[in-house]
Amino acid sequence: MSEDKLKVLIRDFDVDADLNFVYNSFLKSFRGALINKKISNTVYFKNEQKILTEHIQNPEAKIIIACNPDDETQIYGYLIYNFTENSIWWAYIKEAFRRFGVFKKLLIESKLDVTKPIIYRHDSFGWTQVVNAIKDLNFVYIPFYYTI
Repeated sequence: MSEDKLKVLIRDFDVDADLNFVYNSFLKSFRGALINKKISNTVYFKNEQKILTEHIQNPEAKIIIACNPDDETQIYGYLIYNFTENSIWWAYIKEAFRRFGVFKKLLIESKLDVTKPIIYRHDSFGWTQVVNAIKDLNFVYIPFYYTI
């Protein structure tokens, strides 16, 4: 399936319908990041869940969901971002829907300023792939625990 053949609806985050998916996918996918390799599961999950909760509750944080337009409960992925900072806190696309332009559609919908550096707050193998694939944008890594 090519990028133009996958129908995608971008919708707002629904805390009741989407929160468990966001927690689960973030905690599992970021677990594999190099920075977390030497941290025990107990320490990792306790602390990252707290950090994610605080971020989601931040009034400047926004989450948008990419889903099937015919079934909005079929989530393809999401973007957690901060428009004020022009930053991406986390992006997640289900593996089956990667390379179909879902991330690009989320990025466009976010209205982040692509003419300026876009800060990404969590680094992982997946982000390395995104940065390498979208060479015309200026992604800058500044960890979430640093201020800008």
